[in-house]
Amino acid sequence: MSILQCSEFDDGSSRHFSKFKTSGDYELKCEEKAESISDSIEKLIQGDFDLVSCSAIAWNKYAGDKSDLLIAAVLPRRDASWVIVSEDNINYLIKNSRIVCDSELISRQLRRVRPDLEIITYEDWNEEQSTELSGNNLLISLEESRRDGSIQGYAISRADWESSEIKARRHTLGMHKSEKEDSTFTPPPLHGFTLLISRIGFPKKYVAEINDETSHNIFDLESMLESGMVKEVKGIIGIHVSQRKIGSLLKQARSEKDLILKSSTISPEGDIESVKTRFNIKIELPDLEGKFTLALERIAPLETPNYLSKVILKDWNELYRVAVEDIRNF
Repeated sequence: MSILQCSEFDDGSSRHFSKFKTSGDYELKCEEKAESISDSIEKLIQGDFDLVSCSAIAWNKYAGDKSDLLIAAVLPRRDASWVIVSEDNINYLIKNSRIVCDSELISRQLRRVRPDLEIITYEDWNEEQSTELSGNNLLISLEESRRDGSIQGYAISRADWESSEIKARRHTLGMHKSEKEDSTFTPPPLHGFTLLISRIGFPKKYVAEINDETSHNIFDLESMLESGMVKEVKGIIGIHVSQRKIGSLLKQARSEKDLILKSSTISPEGDIESVKTRFNIKIELPDLEGKFTLALERIAPLETPNYLSKVILKDWNELYRVAVEDIRNF
């Protein structure tokens, strides 16, 4: 099978795909790379390749007609969390630390934990340094500046951290509390997915061995939730869907003394629910200064993503509507 690898909006998907050489009895051969998702899809439609490998972010941003295309496979999802590269955990950084971060969502979450932080974007940083760096060159420059004390840290996706091969201390901006005083960081949606796109009619048996059904279901639900968000919050909202076992949820509920989470795993009769796996859906929207956060979390049965997304979006949209009537600082 001939596969075209899309490098646009790559959040580690190319590196991820390179680990998969075969699917059952079929060899997976990446023959070429394309810079943009539009060029990739055009070559796929013309029949130049059997499949396009891309990130979910690239597929989500593709604005062309998708009616003759399908997602043939979703590889096992990678960790979608972000990290802060710094000498100390965010709670112990010196007062008024300078942090470079190019995600508005993560910047707001950082201010929520530490309102004193001075957070600057990649554009701000390049302007200060009179440079136009990007990609790995930018990360190397940030690390040099962190070591000489010009900044105290920088926040990047885990995929960027892993691909940079920089050797330095880093701290996970986690989705669950490891300590009582920890804050949680729901990441931007659709990070960590690697998709294989094909034309309609492509025999899925060729990629059945590497298709991860759990990740496919999670992708379907998360992408539906992201696409259903109002225009004003896209780019500043955190969404993360996972499948978790009842035992893991109960353990978290006990450690965090979360009665709501605990009740989601218990039947009305007080017994542990018979269905052992649940969708764990997290949505959060911090305000501009990180002073408050709109948040919704649901532990839901494994319903179809289409049905579940409608239920969740209805609840979220009502929560958002009520909030913006009083607060207009998003």
